[in-house]
Amino acid sequence: MNKLRLQSTSVTPAVVLAALVCCLLMGAVVGIPWLFADPYETSDYHAITHESTGVYDVSTDDPTSIDELSPAAQAVVEHGITDYRNSDRDSVSYSVKYCREEMPVCDETERPDDFTYASTKPGDFYDVIETDDGIYILKTTDGTIGGDPGPFSGLEEKHIIFATVIIPVVGVLAFMAVTSHFSITPAGGGTPNRNIILGLALYGILLTGLGIVDPLLEMYYGFSFSEDFLGIGIVSTWVILFATVIHPFFDW
Repeated sequence: MNKLRLQSTSVTPAVVLAALVCCLLMGAVVGIPWLFADPYETSDYHAITHESTGVYDVSTDDPTSIDELSPAAQAVVEHGITDYRNSDRDSVSYSVKYCREEMPVCDETERPDDFTYASTKPGDFYDVIETDDGIYILKTTDGTIGGDPGPFSGLEEKHIIFATVIIPVVGVLAFMAVTSHFSITPAGGGTPNRNIILGLALYGILLTGLGIVDPLLEMYYGFSFSEDFLGIGIVSTWVILFATVIHPFFDW
């Protein structure tokens, strides 16, 4: 059975690059809030009804004119009224797609400040809106109205990518840098291949760039690596990492 041989060497460019890429990846996770994120949020749900239905026990004595609302809020109300008119129910629940606040650009409706949502203050909230078609009552909340969102409702693709791709890449890259610096190999084996470290470091740089542009690709082109190729990306990454770890310990 071969024993490990440890021999300290001078700091090489590959080791420095590995350290820099590790910092780059972790810095991106902490400092870039839209990294691999869904550019939109639909966690705020709405329900709307006409006052004549009596669904909500809310006073309608002091309604707000729809013309006094911001354009974004008007769009939310008009969306609900359209769904209500096309339905035979007393009230209609619906969600509106907003751009996340952390996104640097936005091509959809920004979340209006006219209404209160449970994501900012717990509870259900009601707004009485006066329109040309009468008075409507808008209910806003966080999560699916009338249902339990479930324990994993806040889990997103980016969290899965952080846990199964980025953190393992950082760990293996750091491991390879250490084994390269100290030349940790089986006795009689060759020295670790610095090209492997270079390749993995470049993969880390590519991963960072992909995480930055992925939400923008989804926003403007409807294409997302994190959604369309999540499974393939995770499997491919782990194959690369496994091959990277075992490579230096064998005399190929």
